Amino acid sequence: MPERRGLTAGGWPLLLAAALGLLHAATFAPWGAWWSQLLVLAAFSALVLALVRDRRGPRRAALAGLVFGFGWFVAGVGWLYVSMHTYGMMPAPLALLALLLFAAYLGLFPAAAALATAWLAARRPGPLAASGLGFALILAAALTVGELARGYLFTGFPWLAIGYAQVDGPLAGFAALAGSYGVGFAACLVSGLLAALPASLRDGLAPKRVLVATALPLALILLAGAALRGVSWTEPTGAPLNVRLLQGNVPQQMKFEPTVARQAMQRYLELVEAEPADLIVLPETAWTVPWQSTPPELAQRLERFVRTSGSAVA
Repeated sequence: MPERRGLTAGGWPLLLAAALGLLHAATFAPWGAWWSQLLVLAAFSALVLALVRDRRGPRRAALAGLVFGFGWFVAGVGWLYVSMHTYGMMPAPLALLALLLFAAYLGLFPAAAALATAWLAARRPGPLAASGLGFALILAAALTVGELARGYLFTGFPWLAIGYAQVDGPLAGFAALAGSYGVGFAACLVSGLLAALPASLRDGLAPKRVLVATALPLALILLAGAALRGVSWTEPTGAPLNVRLLQGNVPQQMKFEPTVARQAMQRYLELVEAEPADLIVLPETAWTVPWQSTPPELAQRLERFVRTSGSAVA
């Protein structure tokens, strides 16, 4: 495998990976756009590709993946600090430590993906170490397996899944066929191909080979996704449901106080009774106590409303 020590020496790959991780968090709503994620992932893929060609590639690639994931999640789920410290009353140093450790854990999944890519390239240096479709497929598959594992392992934490940033882009067309993880795979594949395209040209590969192995698959994926967005996969049947969404705007820091909790239940009950609907949806913590602990008079009123109005309350 050819060495690119000049590209991968020193600590700049880890600094770059950290910066790209922070930028990746910003590509999700409400700040980012679908194309910005592809550019950030393409830059990360280019970094992994450079490390793949280093004889120390697997170790360095794993570290880069870990730092990338750490930046991605420490910024993307930073709200956990607020939840634990401001509302959960956890001391600030412990809340910060918990956030950092959790982000490091989540970073293990892109680290494993980068490690697997570099390890496979070391074992089969021909098609994998070369730029092009082979590298992009392996990296995209590894990242997607990591995303699946993150979404299910230890009950799962699928927040900021890669596919979520592609809701408004052409790759969203794959969602009906392959779900959010399929969209994420397509995004990683496109990004890997974007990274491999300039690398293929630098390697002096024949233009025809670059076209077939990199540019053509890239264009086909984007065009196929855009075409699938125009397909109507479902059609309405029966009468439409009348749905009401209720939000009582109870302050987060007060909602678990017993007096406020009872007032909130009373308020939500009044909102429910104001108008029947096929389905009435309350916030997930509208009731801060088990149903068995609901004051009897409130529980009876809600049960009577459901029985007489035909509404479903969730």
